[in-house]
Amino acid sequence: VTDTEMDTVVDYLTANFGPGVNLPQFEAATLPDGAGKDLVAQRCGTACHDLRRVTVRLGRKDWDGVVKHMINIGAPVTLDDAKAITGYLSEKFGAK
Repeated sequence: VTDTEMDTVVDYLTANFGPGVNLPQFEAATLPDGAGKDLVAQRCGTACHDLRRVTVRLGRKDWDGVVKHMINIGAPVTLDDAKAITGYLSEKFGAK
């Protein structure tokens, strides 16, 4: 990406998604009941992103990778929490 292209991209993003832009409101995601639901809500649906991010369908190996990635970038999750979160997400939002 050239400097000119970068300026164009930044201008577009600022104009369409920057401060003062009224973005559409989305419905909050609802998590199904199950072991690990509260942990997912507390650890995954806080400051970094909303819970809609965890309602996609992924296989257990993929969920394990996502959870490990989140830990690597600073998610406050212990290894025991990670197992519980991966188990919940795999059961409730696993690949079909």
